[in-house]
Amino acid sequence: MVSTCLRKESGMRLRVFKVFLLGIISLRLFEAVTLAGDKCSCKARPDGPGGGVVCERNQAAYCDESRSECNCSCTTMEKGLTKEDYLTLILSHVLDEKNSSLCRQLGLPCRAVPLRPSELSEAPYSSLVTEFLRSERSGTYYFTKQTERGKEPIMVVGVPEWLKGILKSSR
Repeated sequence: MVSTCLRKESGMRLRVFKVFLLGIISLRLFEAVTLAGDKCSCKARPDGPGGGVVCERNQAAYCDESRSECNCSCTTMEKGLTKEDYLTLILSHVLDEKNSSLCRQLGLPCRAVPLRPSELSEAPYSSLVTEFLRSERSGTYYFTKQTERGKEPIMVVGVPEWLKGILKSSR
């Protein structure tokens, strides 16, 4: 009789443990699906591998293809800024002096200091901003270069869902 009770108790503990474990796994999957930020990816090419990154929910994803390899990173985007502020953050990341190959391919000088929002309307940045905003496809933006095959992406930028609406707005 004692051994029957012990078996029932052990079986009950095992069931409780399985339910608990299933709950934790379900919660982690829910977080991964609903709380993930944006992502970007590079297409595999004959001269280099593909790749990509998935960022946290308040981060922009950058995939730099300018050196025939996929270099990806994430940067945090704070809520509550203006459209110009967000564009300044994105362009400053792209034109950072550590991205010399990318700057060269965009035909722009790299910068040691971030852009200021007032510079977005000045040459050469105004045309880059316009082209960037027009490049949007399914919430992903592109910096491109002209090749004999047409325009090809050299930097892919994925932005958080809430930022997509701000960048699409007219102001």
